[in-house]
Amino acid sequence: MSEFNLNKNIIYFLSGEFVSQFGSILYGFAINLFILDLTGSPLYFSINIALTTLPVILFGPLAGIVSDKYNKKKIIVILEFFSAVVLTILFFSIEFERNILYFIYAITFIQATVGVFGNTIIESMIPFIVEKSEILKLNSISNIVMSSLYVIGILAGSKLYETVSLKYVVLFNALTYIIAGLIECQLQLHDHSADKELLIEKKKKRSLFIEFEEGISYINEKKTLKKMVLIMALVNVLVICGITIPTPYIYRNLMNCSAFEYGVISLAHPIGVMLGSYMAILFNKKNEFKRLIEINFFLYGGFIVVFSVILSQFSKMSILSTIYIFLIQIFMTIVLSIAQTKVNSSLQTSIPSHLIGRVQSLIATTMSILSPIAAIVGGGLVYKINPIILIALCGGMIILLSIALFFDKDVFNFTLLLEYKTES
Repeated sequence: MSEFNLNKNIIYFLSGEFVSQFGSILYGFAINLFILDLTGSPLYFSINIALTTLPVILFGPLAGIVSDKYNKKKIIVILEFFSAVVLTILFFSIEFERNILYFIYAITFIQATVGVFGNTIIESMIPFIVEKSEILKLNSISNIVMSSLYVIGILAGSKLYETVSLKYVVLFNALTYIIAGLIECQLQLHDHSADKELLIEKKKKRSLFIEFEEGISYINEKKTLKKMVLIMALVNVLVICGITIPTPYIYRNLMNCSAFEYGVISLAHPIGVMLGSYMAILFNKKNEFKRLIEINFFLYGGFIVVFSVILSQFSKMSILSTIYIFLIQIFMTIVLSIAQTKVNSSLQTSIPSHLIGRVQSLIATTMSILSPIAAIVGGGLVYKINPIILIALCGGMIILLSIALFFDKDVFNFTLLLEYKTES
């Protein structure tokens, strides 16, 4: 693949994702505020969150098989156009549908299902766009670009929600999917013709069960992968219960922040991802990887506890409280972003090309399997205990987990995975 085509591919890849995600960010921001304003209930909000994670459990393994067996570019383009059709239906139904909340739930589930297939294909597509030595850089650049997009999207979303009706945000998102699909039609994926394993796998005609079983067998052979998935699944549950569910309720319903203030606070996440993605390139020594993850988990738990203390000092949103919350959430996101970028890049580099879709989708499915339950439980706990105390408890549990990781030599030790691959 020539340097010219390679550069064009990166542009097409990033542009397609940029356009597609921009509309999704506007829609996601608006729909979450709409549900909170419509119901005033964290429980109904948590149900919507649960519906976004449920398809990962139901369709994650199938998405990995589809990604490995079929043309990645064709599938991703079809999914973009299908999403546009779904949102167009929502656009024409908003004013006439009586049970609009339940209709939104249905759309959320459909879009989340499309997202499972789309995200799996995008993740597994990266090794087919650049050489393996450049995967970390492309992941970091992609995170930085997408995070910049979140900054723009959240600011625009907060203003749009206050000035125009929800239906026009939905229509705009549908248009972005169409544009993204047209851009992604131009992608040229490296066929990995030198990868004998991939060519052999493509020629085999086997049942979905055998394809699924092969992905599970690969993970079972890797002790470090099994432990990593369990740890990340537990952290994911704690984050959903302690951050994802209670914080929007605290901001919107307890501290009475406006949509614009909520948008400003939400900017902390993309800014933190940008900084963390850049820092991930700096920490590029394999022998530092495991220790870096352990330190990041400890810092993340500590920042969550500090976050709860800050929230306890303010009863209403103000300029000072917004600044404090904004800064602490940036620090929280930085440490998570470093870990996420390093883990994703290590997996994409070390997993064989013919298995990457299945293995990554199985990891995502396992990590998310408790997410819907965690979302609903988190929504219920907000009614039972002080949500600020709930945040502090979750932060403390992550600190304890990080301390336990210091005594385990296998978790996040990708050197073992790379050694295994070399031997095989």
